[in-house]
Amino acid sequence: MVAKINADTSGGLKITSDTSGTLEIQSAGTTKFTVSSAGVAMPGPLTGLTSINGGQLAGNRNLILNGDFTLWQRGTSQSALTAAGTYLADRWTHSNHQTALHTRQAFAASGTHPANSQYVLRASGDSTSTASRIVTSQGVESVNCIPLRGKTITMSLYLRCAAATMTASGLGNLNILVGGTSATADAALATSAYDAGGSTNSAIAQGSLPTTWTKITATYTVPTNTNNLIVYVGFANEVNAGTGDWYEISQVQVEIGSTATPFEQRGIGTELALCQRYYWAGTWAGGATADDDHSINILGGQYPTTLRTTPTVTIVSGSMTGHHGIAPTSVSTNDKDNASFTWSGSGYRSIGSRASVTFNTSAEL
Repeated sequence: MVAKINADTSGGLKITSDTSGTLEIQSAGTTKFTVSSAGVAMPGPLTGLTSINGGQLAGNRNLILNGDFTLWQRGTSQSALTAAGTYLADRWTHSNHQTALHTRQAFAASGTHPANSQYVLRASGDSTSTASRIVTSQGVESVNCIPLRGKTITMSLYLRCAAATMTASGLGNLNILVGGTSATADAALATSAYDAGGSTNSAIAQGSLPTTWTKITATYTVPTNTNNLIVYVGFANEVNAGTGDWYEISQVQVEIGSTATPFEQRGIGTELALCQRYYWAGTWAGGATADDDHSINILGGQYPTTLRTTPTVTIVSGSMTGHHGIAPTSVSTNDKDNASFTWSGSGYRSIGSRASVTFNTSAEL
């Protein structure tokens, strides 16, 4: 027994007294919160408190970056299955040797989605005979996971599928999970099982896949030796699936606690800066320095944010005064904050020659 205060719809206020040391506050016989020696417990979320549930006081609670798929620095579509470690939407890839075809889609309202998203991610098979589990995943960097050790976290997302049963029904269950690993911190996501240390899986069987937006949640207690976390959506079996076999996801969130709160809408500038820690693409232009005989020209600069690690730099194009369309011959220096590019060979220009280079940097997991 416990003591109760019940605001009853027929009998008015009802009070039940006992000596348990526990008090339940009820509405029409339903417990809204409980006070005991352990503290205050609530069976559901707070309502009517926007500043706590979805506003400023709850800022930066979502561990997932680009969870609403607004940022696509690399492009917005793929024409064929891509391998694990290939990114399209910022921070989203396929993990542990898996494949998928990802594309950006305009949001179409249905189901329980709050209809406040612009884009969603669609994952599908392709038109070839290559088998796929149609995987979408994001790994969370170790520095953001270690503070979560021993805590309960909740993953939530909205999901809709092409059909309740996929044409390629051999795909099996659609697994939607959050999990972690105690293996080497920040190991390559493309070849590592980030859920090897355990996970919570909200699996959906063929025949029951939602065709309108449906909110999926999973709660996971982070082991005390966890180094990395993952959110993973993908089918159980690897089969030859087509572009008509697809699911879409939106508003992916992972947060501390056992209750899924409304999706955190961060400002686009903040979200972009967070994603640029892992990938940045742009063009630098300016006057290049030169060596004594003007056979080498150098153009350098600083990234807009410090990258996660020393990145892989890919030169896309470039030019130098008198050498239009000629890209730099090499990356001469490169760290988490800066890079410089070298044009070398006979016939290059003097100090101050106009130079430009278009390139991208990747420091993904």
